[in-house]
Amino acid sequence: MATKLNSRSPYYIPLTDVSLDSATLNLYIYSGEFGTDKPSTPQFKLQKDILGSTGGTILFEIGELVRDYIEVSFNQEYTEDLYAQRVVDDYGVFEGSSCLSAILNTLDDDYRSGCFWVEADCTLLNPAAEIRSENFDFIAFDGYSYFTDGANAELSRTLLQSNTIIYSKSGEPVRVPVFTEEVTSVQFYNGGVLQSTQNISSSTNSNAQVKYVTTTADVDEIRVISGDETLYLKIYQTEDCETTPTNIAPTSGIYTPYKITFVNKFGVLQDMWFFGKSIESINTESKEYKANVINQELGTYDIQVHQYRQFHKKGKESIKMNTGYISEQYNEVIKQMMLSEQVWMTKTIDSEEVVIPIRPKTESLTYKTRVNDKLINYSIDFESAFDEINNIR
Repeated sequence: MATKLNSRSPYYIPLTDVSLDSATLNLYIYSGEFGTDKPSTPQFKLQKDILGSTGGTILFEIGELVRDYIEVSFNQEYTEDLYAQRVVDDYGVFEGSSCLSAILNTLDDDYRSGCFWVEADCTLLNPAAEIRSENFDFIAFDGYSYFTDGANAELSRTLLQSNTIIYSKSGEPVRVPVFTEEVTSVQFYNGGVLQSTQNISSSTNSNAQVKYVTTTADVDEIRVISGDETLYLKIYQTEDCETTPTNIAPTSGIYTPYKITFVNKFGVLQDMWFFGKSIESINTESKEYKANVINQELGTYDIQVHQYRQFHKKGKESIKMNTGYISEQYNEVIKQMMLSEQVWMTKTIDSEEVVIPIRPKTESLTYKTRVNDKLINYSIDFESAFDEINNIR
């Protein structure tokens, strides 16, 4: 069983011995099959001497090194969806998780989940000889822990999101990220009646450590099962949360819902819908110079010619979105979205859904509670993470 490593936070490997003088660490970071795809040479070779006299502990911090190799990408597809489509494209029949291991090694890099295997092979030394070797195995995510979580926090090994209340647009897929090493099945309920079950299979491939369990059916509860533990998620499939109190499924509303996808605390993709009022705008900037517009031969000038001229004109579109009335649980979801370094918006352009990278412009927010605020609605400003004019060179 590999330890979860959240690479946005420091991760310390302590090596201790009464006769310790120095230590070396060979760090291997790779995707694919555990062990089988391990590189022949490590990406990093580290060496440290002990401070002071012989004996004690040497600490290696590897989180920052590991994160250089981790990248979570999103193009409106999720891991399981992509696996299924690849099998269909190859004229196969997709049967769920049981067939994943047979196709994982043929997938392109675009089809990975953003997880990497990390192996740390350590050697403890004293001036006379090698003391012993220690080996550590990790599955690394682009996640992070809070200060209050303590050092080397694994976080959840089952449900890879903090909220157990989910608001989703009616008719759109509801997706829940789970850790396949621990979760055995996910059940979907509506009105207390079991609708379907998805069995989860563990895998030794880094691409299959996260599964985005998905349903498009009308469900009001999802149960995530791992061993003797069951987590209960309440689902509200809605059109508009603007006019209805928290935890009551609203009727169809007047505003256009927007889906925001971000890399959450656990290092996986999470969806959040904004159902309330939205306002789009554009901000531009440029440089300016004063041109000489005089006709040197006639001593006149054309009044249609610009005397003050702009150059390096560029702009970014922005959008202010409102969540609609939501549960107090979403304080944590909003927090993680604002702390995320990768955020996307799914937007309809010319009748086609397009994923565009954005960033939250709102940098300060006061948490709301039902006791203080009765109904909880957040207004968040976002900005395109690109210039409106294509200037990629």
